Amino acid sequence: MIASKLKPGDEVRVIAPSRNLTEVRQDVHHHAVDFWRKEGFNLTFSKNSREVGKFHSSSIASRVEDIHEAFSDPNVKMVITCLGGFNCNQLLRHLDYDLIAKNPKILCGFSDITALNNAIYAKTGLVTYHGPHYGTFAFDQGTEYTRKAFFDCVTIDAPSWLHLLNQR
Repeated sequence: MIASKLKPGDEVRVIAPSRNLTEVRQDVHHHAVDFWRKEGFNLTFSKNSREVGKFHSSSIASRVEDIHEAFSDPNVKMVITCLGGFNCNQLLRHLDYDLIAKNPKILCGFSDITALNNAIYAKTGLVTYHGPHYGTFAFDQGTEYTRKAFFDCVTIDAPSWLHLLNQR
């Protein structure tokens, strides 16, 4: 199952299933918000993304609530993580995989988020994206390839390599 591709104006929800948003430097956060908005997307943040608990994460219940809220909100078209960490695996047995399967969305993140990506794919068949966190787009240098590859994957129906061949 592949979620619908992203279009300008779509809502992108930032969630924090590992470390929380307070771990992102303020200058990086503001620059990332500006980037997403300049690209034409409506960037929103999960309710508990700034909650601080053990291991710089919010509680398990809060993180699960944010994931369920993002997937159940019909306005959200993509869910992107704020950071990795090392405790995302705590969430896996608490997720409502039926809810996620009934509301397919693009989910993107890496590092610790790989556990979440793999569990969702294994339990629902939803293709997830092992790719940049939202803050990655705050950096101006060295990210051109990442930005292009990312947006090709989440906005173009044809595989990225096929799109490039058609441009010749």
